[in-house]
Amino acid sequence: MKIIYAILFQFFFFIPASAQLFTRFEAEFSIKEIGYDGMQNLITGTLYYNQVMKQVYYQFDFPEKSAMAINDSCTLRINEKIIIPHPLNLGMIDFSIYNLFLNQNLESYGLNETPYILTHVAQEKDMVISTWKLPGKQIKEVGTILLSQKNGRLFGMVTLDTNEEVVSRQFFLDYQEVENLPFPTKVIQFYYQEGKELKKITTYRNIKLNSDEDRDKYNYRIDFVPVSTKTSLMSIEK
Repeated sequence: MKIIYAILFQFFFFIPASAQLFTRFEAEFSIKEIGYDGMQNLITGTLYYNQVMKQVYYQFDFPEKSAMAINDSCTLRINEKIIIPHPLNLGMIDFSIYNLFLNQNLESYGLNETPYILTHVAQEKDMVISTWKLPGKQIKEVGTILLSQKNGRLFGMVTLDTNEEVVSRQFFLDYQEVENLPFPTKVIQFYYQEGKELKKITTYRNIKLNSDEDRDKYNYRIDFVPVSTKTSLMSIEK
């Protein structure tokens, strides 16, 4: 049993030996949302992620032309000149799919670099299922996370609350080799609240790494002093 566990553990954390450093990620995207009430929304555009600055710049094309910059501290709605500060523990950039991809840590969804502990690994047909838990009660709202892999690639993630109820499910599909690294160009997410389901389908195409173009978007800077949960723009410097 120990030998089988060791083999599965190595399989789950396989990292290509020919790792190359990439710090910029660009892709055209489309996001289709189907709300709890059945209403559908579509958003398209291009994103530019700078890993050094830990910031992503969104250039939206539909349903209207607009732009937005996000880092771990805040979201800036550029057209409206509004800044929305983030909770300090949100970590939304660290766990974005493009940051995990650039870190080549998508296989474990970055959980191996968090307080989460791998408590169980099992083989089920063509998938490897791993169970991750927080020691003690560090975060009351977050429970177990289940990850599944197919052929060494992240396939699914299920997040449970502390009552072991499913909060969300995600599926990572249609992998494409980008500079010899696998990236899921289609992500399907399901969120559950009070028995209702929200579905979001995100697709990526025309992916570029370390592009030298559009430097103004990769290097867009936000400088502000947060005074509330939603504040007008104080200072922007490109």
